[in-house]
Amino acid sequence: MKKLFLFLFIPLFFVSCTNQSSKESDNSDASTQSVIAEVNIHDLLADSEAFLGKTVSIKGTVEHVCEHGGKKMFVFGESPEDRIKIIPDQNMNSFEIELEGSDILVQGTLIEELRVDEEYLAKREKELSSADSKKSQEELEGEKQKIEDLKEQLDACDYDHLSFYVIECSAFEEVK
Repeated sequence: MKKLFLFLFIPLFFVSCTNQSSKESDNSDASTQSVIAEVNIHDLLADSEAFLGKTVSIKGTVEHVCEHGGKKMFVFGESPEDRIKIIPDQNMNSFEIELEGSDILVQGTLIEELRVDEEYLAKREKELSSADSKKSQEELEGEKQKIEDLKEQLDACDYDHLSFYVIECSAFEEVK
């Protein structure tokens, strides 16, 4: 009976030690490796607080690349409503306009770009009302409409603010 006990106990001991060290290495890897598996853009936006400050990987279609230097692009997922802004990090130059319409895989850190609340909107309205004549009437009306749209979104949401997020891109590749 003792031999049977030792026969079962010794392998169990090694397995438990192996699992423990493997768990410890997994935990140490988690602290040094902050990349999260590919996240659907819709899920990312729906639960953005959970991903804030973490490195994420998303796949989407490039809707637009800023023509003024390529310092931002917008990528959407399965639905055009699931759209996120991508900016290059300090190690990346810019995005090429030729990426528009392409499917890409982006890796980067999710950051909060802008928090819109009633105070922010009041400040923007005040700035617009005191805007100098450098802006055309059409531009002013467009900005006023954006503020009204944001007010409606703020009224409809469950929070006292709207958050707009951006991925600071560290790497991307075109998916063929």
